[in-house]
Amino acid sequence: MAQQQATKGSGQTPPSTAKSSNANDKPEKVDVMQATLKEGAPQIEDMPVLEGAKPTTFWEDVRDSIPDWLDEIIAIALLIGGILSFLALFSSTQAVVALAWADILRQLFGYGSLIVAAGLLGMGVYILLPKVGIRLSLQSTRILGIELAFLCILAILHVIIDEPELRTLARNGGGGGLMGWGLTAVPHWLLGRIPTLVIFSVLLLFSIGMIIGAKREQLVGWLKKYGEQLKNFAERITPSDNDLAEIFSRADTYGIPEEIITSREVPLLRIRPNPDSLPPSLRELRRRAGKRTKNRRKEDYEDIENHPLFTKTREEMVTEFNLIGEVGKKKMDDGHLVVTRPDGREKRYFQVKEMEEAKKVGKRNKKLPSLEILADAPMTPPDENEINRNVVLIENTLLEFDVDIDVVDVQVGPTVTRYAVQPYQLKRDGSTERTRLSKIASYHNDLSLALSAKRLRLETPVPGTTYMGIEVPNSSPSMVHLRSVYESKEYYEYSQRKGTPLTIPLGRDVAGRPVPV
Repeated sequence: MAQQQATKGSGQTPPSTAKSSNANDKPEKVDVMQATLKEGAPQIEDMPVLEGAKPTTFWEDVRDSIPDWLDEIIAIALLIGGILSFLALFSSTQAVVALAWADILRQLFGYGSLIVAAGLLGMGVYILLPKVGIRLSLQSTRILGIELAFLCILAILHVIIDEPELRTLARNGGGGGLMGWGLTAVPHWLLGRIPTLVIFSVLLLFSIGMIIGAKREQLVGWLKKYGEQLKNFAERITPSDNDLAEIFSRADTYGIPEEIITSREVPLLRIRPNPDSLPPSLRELRRRAGKRTKNRRKEDYEDIENHPLFTKTREEMVTEFNLIGEVGKKKMDDGHLVVTRPDGREKRYFQVKEMEEAKKVGKRNKKLPSLEILADAPMTPPDENEINRNVVLIENTLLEFDVDIDVVDVQVGPTVTRYAVQPYQLKRDGSTERTRLSKIASYHNDLSLALSAKRLRLETPVPGTTYMGIEVPNSSPSMVHLRSVYESKEYYEYSQRKGTPLTIPLGRDVAGRPVPV
């Protein structure tokens, strides 16, 4: 009792009480982030970098900031782009966007545009595969091999087509497009078609080896293995000397036939002609028969039966289909010669001398170099028979489909010849009989087949004219020389009209006219 009072009087707490109070007091937590953000404390970016740690680059920060769902968006966009590309390439729709996208693909990659569309689909599927638990690893070597193989395929597609004008093929969306033309232009010019094809074929095999991961040792072993198999196969099929002797003895025994029948004559079966089913060239004979009645005159049938269409053989008719006709001294109102076709039609005869370009050279400044330093090589037009034969084929081909037209002009260019077709006929009474341009354009494939043309282009119509143009490639394209353009009359008149000394020639257009600027 006395001790307790002494303790109270002294102001000291009991040991048990002090112990319990210390046990109830918890240590205060210190927030490191708040401590660093206090005023005056060093910021995170100001803190020193640990020794040996590399600072992050800009691209690493960008990569870390990309959301996880962005690759799925890209994959879906690639899949949609691939599907739309296939639809644009195969569909015949007139949608503006689809046509523009298909033209871009064909211009750039030609026939390889299908590979591009498939590649878009493939990349979309490749990005989505890890999302379903399938992981494919493509090394950088294989990716490089795929790209190299694609370029080699474009080059091979552009060279394998035997076309002298590679740039024209690329512009038409054929071959490997502009990419294929860019890859093959220099090798084709330096080495030729076959060496260029061999070079890109070897590169294609090399790229395939990169894709499948083939090594040199594996390739050598594969060649040795299959080389031995081919050697053994050749030894098995090669007859021995005894077998050869037996074969020759049998040949001597049986002998050789004295006469080999190569062909036999087939009797010609003539069918009585039906006057109601005649080509347009025989319509005059049909009109003489009058109206369609049962009482036809006998002489009308005799006139039709005696026509060369029913009396001549097939070979003679095919030959006459291509005949230009007989050129006489008769001239048309505009001074051009007249040719009479085998069926009696009178058409214009086209002469190469009428297509020669007029020349006129103006005075040049003495400080300028003379044009004599340039090669004097005018543009070489096609043969006169070739031009008129194509005119006959165009007329007769359309005449078979009851489309009677006139070829009113021929314009010779460096690579193509444009035949101006008048879509209407002038009758004797001065009236005209019009023909729809769409009807003529629908026979595009028939004209290509008749003219044996790899490419045929129709202009319906030629801008600024009253006729449509049929562009047929020349059998031998000619080079456009700079001097021939400088000395042309059109270039002289253009420079005089503009009155500027900076007029330069760019070349010639489809019709062979100079193009100065």
